[in-house]
Amino acid sequence: MRSATLSRLTSIVTFVLVGVTSAVAQLPPPPSEPVVVPRGQGAITFDNTLHDFGAIWDHEKATHKFRFSNTGSETLVITDVRSTCGCTVPELDKKSYEPGESGEITVIFNPENRAGNQRKTINVTTDSRSTPRVGLTITAQVTKVLDIQPRLANLGRVFKGEEKGVKITVLGSIPGFEAVPAEKQPEETQKLFRAELVEHDTADLEGEPKPRSTIRISIPEDLPVGRHSADIVIKTNDDRRPEVTLRATVTIVGDLQARPPRFALGRLEPGKPFEATVTLINRVADPFEITSIEPGPGLENLEITHKPAVEGQADAYEITVRGVAPDTEQTRILGQLVIHTNLKGEETMEMPVYGFVANTTAAARPTPGRVDAATREALRQGNSGG
Repeated sequence: MRSATLSRLTSIVTFVLVGVTSAVAQLPPPPSEPVVVPRGQGAITFDNTLHDFGAIWDHEKATHKFRFSNTGSETLVITDVRSTCGCTVPELDKKSYEPGESGEITVIFNPENRAGNQRKTINVTTDSRSTPRVGLTITAQVTKVLDIQPRLANLGRVFKGEEKGVKITVLGSIPGFEAVPAEKQPEETQKLFRAELVEHDTADLEGEPKPRSTIRISIPEDLPVGRHSADIVIKTNDDRRPEVTLRATVTIVGDLQARPPRFALGRLEPGKPFEATVTLINRVADPFEITSIEPGPGLENLEITHKPAVEGQADAYEITVRGVAPDTEQTRILGQLVIHTNLKGEETMEMPVYGFVANTTAAARPTPGRVDAATREALRQGNSGG
């Protein structure tokens, strides 16, 4: 009986094993592993990565083509070509190159306003694993066709009615070189500046004689108060630089002086009242009147008052601004007060107002030295007014 049971179990197990084997044989084969195609197998190889332009003048652009090839096994993509300065402009016809294909990167170097040894780098970035970034270098020894010193004719701060001028020299590089102010200057320049030839002579520059022209830039006595600038046109007899421009600038300081030169409100508590006073004086002590004071944009909510600094005298006034700081933190108070007077030539002047709203914690204080462009301009205008 036991033998018959074992025989039956053996038959059942054999049947099951045969069925499983048959089912496995009928299953489809497992999918093959996906083939991973390697990327970044291109490679950029340059014939040369350094080019020396040698001795060149500063009036002409210099051009060189860096030739390269894709020496890798896949397509090469150039993702970026960038120079280290704006004087060098790289150009590329296309970005994708097949294995064995060649190309060129054209580099244009502008030496204007440069002199002496020059070394610039162009960075080439690709999708290649072996050559992800390659640096190209250009060098040159630049000589100026002419040299203007100083390059900016800055007359600085000049009191109203004061005569002042500054001399500039123009050094040439050809025999008999001469430079003179153009007879016809831009209309704005004619109002603000005068340019006249002082002399032609020769300068000894490190033992080498150089032809030199000296030009004087001055201002008319009736130039209005404020900051002024314009271009002076200079003509030369060198065909390589027949005409150049020189920037001239001056700040005319009037008799009216603000002390301090601006309403510096400092750091203000949100929602709290504030007050600041500036004294406007006539430096020559002549009497004058403040006819009106207008708040500029953003200052409409200020209360503005003025009174003589000394009772019974009219050569100085205290101007006071009062207001309430906005409830919003990290907010600037920035603008100009327009002050009208009866003083000839100084009927209108602007005075900056600056403050910053923050709470008393250190984290909310403005970072020292970080002033935005609008604030810098407002402060500059205040300094220009004395």
